[in-house]
Amino acid sequence: MEKRLEYCRVLGSLEPVLTRDVVSIAVRAYLARASVDEALSAISARSGELYRELSELVTRSLALGFVRESFWAGGGLLDEETPRSTTSPLVVKAWLLAKASVGRVVLPSKPWRAGEQATREIVDFTERLKRNLE
Repeated sequence: MEKRLEYCRVLGSLEPVLTRDVVSIAVRAYLARASVDEALSAISARSGELYRELSELVTRSLALGFVRESFWAGGGLLDEETPRSTTSPLVVKAWLLAKASVGRVVLPSKPWRAGEQATREIVDFTERLKRNLE
């Protein structure tokens, strides 16, 4: 399925994942008594348009999540400059990797307080590495 999702990105279409099984689950055919073949046909006819709509929604959701978690990580403070200064490709990639690895399962109730010591240690270590590279 992962390869099929990658093909969706390359083609800009949902076609690579449009199988009877996927559509049956997506439309909850077993509950709605929907015709899987009709749904498959309707989705296929609009697969490019639907892909673009879903892609925009996912991108927007991820961007808002990134800003929200930057707010939490910043101790509940977020000025206008913070998202600009922290939104580099490397930071966003690391955040996406962390989200995929852990998600929100272990997110504490006050995340800006959690892990302050570990964060300081990581930042200090990174700073020492940076000095050694100069």
